[in-house]
Amino acid sequence: MKKNHAVFLVIAMVLLVATFTWAGGGKDAGSSSRGKTVLQTLTQGSFYTKSPAFGDVCAYIESRTGIAMEWQLVPEGFEGEGAIKAKNAAGDLPDLLVWHPGFFFRMLNPTVNFVDVTDQPYTKRILPGMGDGFVYDGRLYGIPYTQFPPMIPVVLYNKKVFASLGLSVPKNWDEFIKVCETIKVNGKGKGPDGKDIVPMFVAGGDAWQTQPAIWGAWAEYAAARGKNGNSWNAMAEWPSKKSSFADTPIMLEGMSFIRQIIDRGYANADASVAHYEDAQEALALGKCAMNCNWTQINQNIYTGWGDKVNDISGFAFPFKNGGNVVNVMAPAGIYIPKTTPASKHETIYKWMDVYTTGPAQDVWFEKNMGMAMYEGITKARLFPCETDVVNNYVNKGNFGPDLVISFPVQLIDLEQICQGAAVGGWDSRDAIKMMDENFEKSMKLINYSGW
Repeated sequence: MKKNHAVFLVIAMVLLVATFTWAGGGKDAGSSSRGKTVLQTLTQGSFYTKSPAFGDVCAYIESRTGIAMEWQLVPEGFEGEGAIKAKNAAGDLPDLLVWHPGFFFRMLNPTVNFVDVTDQPYTKRILPGMGDGFVYDGRLYGIPYTQFPPMIPVVLYNKKVFASLGLSVPKNWDEFIKVCETIKVNGKGKGPDGKDIVPMFVAGGDAWQTQPAIWGAWAEYAAARGKNGNSWNAMAEWPSKKSSFADTPIMLEGMSFIRQIIDRGYANADASVAHYEDAQEALALGKCAMNCNWTQINQNIYTGWGDKVNDISGFAFPFKNGGNVVNVMAPAGIYIPKTTPASKHETIYKWMDVYTTGPAQDVWFEKNMGMAMYEGITKARLFPCETDVVNNYVNKGNFGPDLVISFPVQLIDLEQICQGAAVGGWDSRDAIKMMDENFEKSMKLINYSGW
């Protein structure tokens, strides 16, 4: 999955960590020399701190607790990840760490290195599924970080195109194929440029754009085995070698989804070379009726085509073996390293107790759109498509976990495998077996028990 990271300029390697304070008036405003209690917090670059609204949240908390937040930043990408891993191994993490969920979180050995916050009262405010990325062996080691636009892989569709052709949202594979066929036949010459409306736009030139269906398939599998989207019941089968991707029908459906669309003539002619930007334009302008993507595309459509974003909605992948479930990507987490002196724990708990309240979170949503992660939030705002997906699936409990966060290891080459199956001519059955081989190799590399 591709994410838009801000560029972090490293002036010199010796200046690997940059520091600033989220408090009114710059770094000195939060220093202990000015009589304030300061929590040192480490994260990567500006990915998690790029919005000034988080400074407003910190200022709100400081006004009520007297506790300021000072940030230490390392670069984005592998360099920054390596720096955080090294600090963790050396026992040199500061008071708090803002870090990825899932396998990134697990690679830091949470039971050894992070404080268990399961029994802290403020964690009860976390909405269902929003804390799953910080769970290890049934215990909670982190809480959601504020900045979380919903990134949910779905079949996006142009509501105006659907309405003009008298179409309804398909609930299963057979209905989906009928919708595609209707668009192919009745959409001839009805595009905004006088061309045929493409039933499904495929941006196969970008490997990450071929992944949404396999993520949706995993959500279906895991949600069927866990409650409220928690993947850990489903995960129990993989580490013990009791299951495999190739033996799971829904995963094969996910791997073959785009290829079947192309083979039936429902995709754009340039599906193998088209890019994400092309998909944005086609969906926004009604050149296509549908596109498999993450809901984050709505921000790009809003930026490029303004109110055209109001024409977009989305539905769950209509698999034969599915139950209309969507995949919810986990937010980043805030963790307390065990190296943090116990004398500071009460201060941190006090900060988090305010941070997790609706009023503190609403400070963020006054300036940002995004998905609520805590109870009591009243100002969370979403694009129409995101609202539809959250209301129709997430709020009804019809969601499963992020594929990437579900395993102890990263599925190396997943993008390339999906691209090969979608537009590269690979047999989907061979591709899904490659996922198993990829997973086994990764498990052995970390000497995972039983592998």
